[in-house]
Formats: sequence, C-alpha cells, structure tokens
Amino acid sequence: LGAWAILDVARDQIICLKESIGEAEQALELASQSFSAAETEAKALRKALSGCLVQQTLTESSAAEISDALAALARIADAAAASASSAASAPAPAEAAQDDKMGEDLASGPVVAEGRRVATAGAARA
Repeated sequence: LGAWAILDVARDQIICLKESIGEAEQALELASQSFSAAETEAKALRKALSGCLVQQTLTESSAAEISDALAALARIADAAAASASSAASAPAPAEAAQDDKMGEDLASGPVVAEGRRVATAGAARA
C-alpha cells in the first residue's frame, strides 16, 4: 500500500511539472515575440536616426555656406563704405582735373599764382 501512495504522489508531481513546463514554454514564446518586436523597432529607430544625421549634416553645411556668404557680404559692404568715405574726402573731379593741369604746367615751366603759364619759349612750343 505504501508503494502505491508513493507512485500516486510521483504521478501528481509529474503532471504538475508538465504544466509548469507548458507555462514556461508559453512565457518563452511571449518573450521571444517581444524581443523580435523590440529588434524591429530598434532597426526602424536606427534608420530614422540615420536620416536625421544626414539632415543635420546638410543643414550644418547650408548654415556654413550662409555664414560664409554673410561674411563676404560684410566685407563688400565694408569696402563700399571705405570707398565712399575716401571718395568724400578726395577732391571733386573738377578740382582734381585742375590740380592735374597745374601739375602739367609745373612740368612745362614757371607758373604764376592763378595757375597760368608765363610766356616762355617752352610755352610757345607747347
């Protein structure tokens, strides 16, 4: 009688263990599916990140080009301002032409205060 009782208890334990194995296999299947879904999501996120990095690189390149263009524009504006400033401080074209004429007169011979040549032999030839 004792051996039959031991056999019944062992059979009950086997049934219980088989149920536990079934539950563990179901949990493993669920975990595998979750892992697979996570891998798929990670792959999609890596692809999206790659696209964002490409966009960031293009945006940084465009920003650098714009910065370079603004710097060039600033240099042009500074040069134009300097040119306008020097033009304002330079004599007017009519004055400059008169100054040039006086320089020619000086090279040709003696000049009086009003910028007219004194009649000389060299002036008669000119």
